[in-house]
Amino acid sequence: MARSPLARAPVNVALEFNATTEQIACVVAGCLGALFLQHASLFYLKRYHRQFIDGLDAKSRADVGIRCASSVWGMMCGVWAATLLPRALETSTDTLTRMYAQPPLVGAERLMALATGFFAWDTVVSKMYYEAQYFWHGLVSFVVFGLPMFMPRGFLHLYACNFLMWETTIPCLSARYILIKAGMGSTTMFKAVELVGFAFWIIIRFVIGLPMMYLYFKDASAMFAAKRASPTWVYVWYVTASVVLQVMNFIWLAAILRAVFGKGKKKRDEGAMKEE
Repeated sequence: MARSPLARAPVNVALEFNATTEQIACVVAGCLGALFLQHASLFYLKRYHRQFIDGLDAKSRADVGIRCASSVWGMMCGVWAATLLPRALETSTDTLTRMYAQPPLVGAERLMALATGFFAWDTVVSKMYYEAQYFWHGLVSFVVFGLPMFMPRGFLHLYACNFLMWETTIPCLSARYILIKAGMGSTTMFKAVELVGFAFWIIIRFVIGLPMMYLYFKDASAMFAAKRASPTWVYVWYVTASVVLQVMNFIWLAAILRAVFGKGKKKRDEGAMKEE
């Protein structure tokens, strides 16, 4: 009888902090970098666009700074993940290599560490300024991208590259909000940003994201069936987190559809929301 390829999967895995000094530095850089961008963007706006920033209340000013920082992160993260994904797909040809990239993608380890730091910052600002769903999204994401540092090297590199591409939807959503606050909600530029952002959201988070989530479920099921899903609670966590994050995507999609195609366009500034 042929030996199952999953027989080579790690068994009886004990969580152990395996992060390198470089990864730890990336976590710190992700958090402090987002904090710096948040305040640097507000400093720039106060210096060169004083009339705009003075017309906002305190919460909206904080919101603009957070969105600017998130947009820079989203663009950098999305492009980086997109460049890593082809290499990840080349080496991820079966369940085992999709779950444990071989060889490990060093660039993916750095990006996941940066994401851990970014979502630590995101969790804090979400708790301070936004509704509970954003806080929980930040916290879940922080654990999702931080936990692999306690697992054997290569864990979930392929899936991390794919799902971090979701961050490329942030810049258009943030631009939409800022244009509303600037009184440009009826301009051609606004309509273009709105439609491009909507298209990006559908393509990246649903057309690409849903099939990849389904593939992860199949791989996780295969690991469970082969009794190689170790530690069990880690695999249960990732299955649950995948469902939760995708449910949030549908909730946000409903809000985006109402904003873009609904009857409440005159109240855009009231409905402008912080999108992940």
